[in-house]
Amino acid sequence: MSEIQDSRVAIKTTLPVFPLPPNEQRRAILTERLLLRPFNNDEEDAQSLNSLRSEPDTMKWSSQGRPDKDLAETKRNAFVQMVPPNDTQRFIWLICLKSTGEFIGLGGVKDWVGDLGWPEAGYMLMEKAWGQGYATEFLRAFLEAWWALPRQETEITVDVSTVVGNAEKKQEVVFARTGSSHSSSQNVLKKAGFQVVKERDQADPRDPTKRMTIFSYIAKKK
Repeated sequence: MSEIQDSRVAIKTTLPVFPLPPNEQRRAILTERLLLRPFNNDEEDAQSLNSLRSEPDTMKWSSQGRPDKDLAETKRNAFVQMVPPNDTQRFIWLICLKSTGEFIGLGGVKDWVGDLGWPEAGYMLMEKAWGQGYATEFLRAFLEAWWALPRQETEITVDVSTVVGNAEKKQEVVFARTGSSHSSSQNVLKKAGFQVVKERDQADPRDPTKRMTIFSYIAKKK
């Protein structure tokens, strides 16, 4: 299942009504152990985001490939994307422990048009929260909220590997990706209902002298 070039096709499908609901209209989501809430446009949430983006082992899996230099960089490059007026371009949630409210990460749809043409989902957790099943628990709750958003019919151009169904209107999906060296993330996506549709070899953005394999996953609208 290896492709070098994308093959694109125009399809009819459904997507959430865009722009997306602003943060102020999003209700918190409770799971067995987690509280998911939208960002507040305040210093506390900016500092929480900075604490996540300051961890080298967390940020090495990001497209940036390195920690933020300081709070100012976090605000300039990341926090501004989570709060008004840019909140309606994404569907991002803070991930907190339900028992204490402690911030442990974030996740959701970060790009309305990802590399394969569909909205792209992802998540990041602080190191102290790794290996405890929180990522899977988050993704399942997030997907339920994502599929519950109001829909509209639309026509988009997507990679052919993501097309589901033979009817004129194709089944809607959401897209995620992870590197071949990130086996824990691969397991999380599979547990949350994603399936691999494509793999691609490319230069490692953290070290262009090395190669890496990117796995593309989709989850289908239920």
